[in-house]
Amino acid sequence: MKKSVMVDVTKIVQANAVELARGIQTRQWSCREVMQACLLHIHRFNPKVNVILSMVEPELLLAEADERDVQLQSVGHQSRSPSVFTRCTRTSA
Repeated sequence: MKKSVMVDVTKIVQANAVELARGIQTRQWSCREVMQACLLHIHRFNPKVNVILSMVEPELLLAEADERDVQLQSVGHQSRSPSVFTRCTRTSA
């Protein structure tokens, strides 16, 4: 299991897409840290607002984040910002 690093969750979840991409590109945050912050934010607030009806298992999302981190390490510092992928899954008709 990957070691968890404490990050500023509020700063991550309030960042826009450009800020997130820049933070990942400059290695301010790893993809895993961003995913952990988002999952923590969902865990804290979804019971109150009940917006998320169905979600991919957190372990799978963290594994995908780890894969992106490995890909970014192999590309090096000269690369552009990573593409942002959003998973959309139909949960019911």
